[in-house]
Amino acid sequence: MVWKRFDAIAAHATRRSQSDNVNQSLEILMDRTIIAVLWVQLLCLVGPAHAASQQGEESADSRPAPGGMLIEPTRRMHGERMPWQHEIQIALPRSYHQTTKAYPVLWVTDGQQRFDTAVRAVALAGKHIPEMIVVAIGAPPEDWKESYQRRAYDFTPTQDWRQFDSYDKELVKKAWQTIDEGIRNSGYVVPTNYGGASVFLAFLVDTVRPALAKDYRMADSNTLVGHSAGGVFCTFALLQAPESFDKYLCLSPAVFGGNGFLLRKEVEYARTHADLKADVFVGVGEAEASQIEGMAAVGNVSSAARMVEMLNLRRYPSLHLHFRVFQAEEHGTVPPVGMYWGLRALWQSQDDRSTGAARSATDRRF
Repeated sequence: MVWKRFDAIAAHATRRSQSDNVNQSLEILMDRTIIAVLWVQLLCLVGPAHAASQQGEESADSRPAPGGMLIEPTRRMHGERMPWQHEIQIALPRSYHQTTKAYPVLWVTDGQQRFDTAVRAVALAGKHIPEMIVVAIGAPPEDWKESYQRRAYDFTPTQDWRQFDSYDKELVKKAWQTIDEGIRNSGYVVPTNYGGASVFLAFLVDTVRPALAKDYRMADSNTLVGHSAGGVFCTFALLQAPESFDKYLCLSPAVFGGNGFLLRKEVEYARTHADLKADVFVGVGEAEASQIEGMAAVGNVSSAARMVEMLNLRRYPSLHLHFRVFQAEEHGTVPPVGMYWGLRALWQSQDDRSTGAARSATDRRF
């Protein structure tokens, strides 16, 4: 699926470059060229991955992945307050079995869709980020029909998440009908239950993390990544319990949901806190603003931009915030590009601080 996504990105960029002005086309071409070159390099890495997997003391059930990473056997976990079990997928760095050091951890939501994307993004980012363990949490494959319902509950903070009173109600209603029709026509169960984000966050931090820490050398360095509803959860975690993760990579988050719940939560946080210690990357696709099948109506671009504006205005001394609009990208093509550039930006921000460089500007390009 990820292979098709990269093909879609390249095809879409090509179509867009034919109609946009010269400067915009050149910028899109530059981004796509970088991704294309890295993608070729990644394909070259898949071969050596098998040889690397034959060394060390890795599990006999491990399998090779891009960049020499090793995919561990999946496991299932059912949180005490969770209404269903989750599948946990894990990828270990190439050097894991040749060292005794602990590694940073990338926590990926929507594991059933985004695990492979995240592993490839980590491999593509290569020298720009440290080696890390990738942990993805999602619906088991046999429960794929319920994956939309499950993520709707797991990732949203309120039961009225579909309410967007700041918009034309009829327009939003039609958008949700379009979204639901697409979900139903694809064979999935249409979501009807929302509001479990607090429970899911506790499950990740208090159940999954300590359980995996018993089996793997996990450093006290945690990055959360989420896209779409997962991006909403990423934003919620940042404002609800920012100490849960060190870095937040929130892609295409429609934070206008629940009648602007997360925007109000940001205001409440600011009233009681003088600082927000986190590295945050928010990314959206330029074309999401014109996707009439729903993305434009729920405000993926505008609500994310508003959240970034509000956080910037607070001038929290320990908040390092990055925002990027990916030209030509639609909702479905944001994850691979966003993960790659987001990881680079977040770790570059940390490197800048460790070397005494100036704080990264919100619109800094990488």
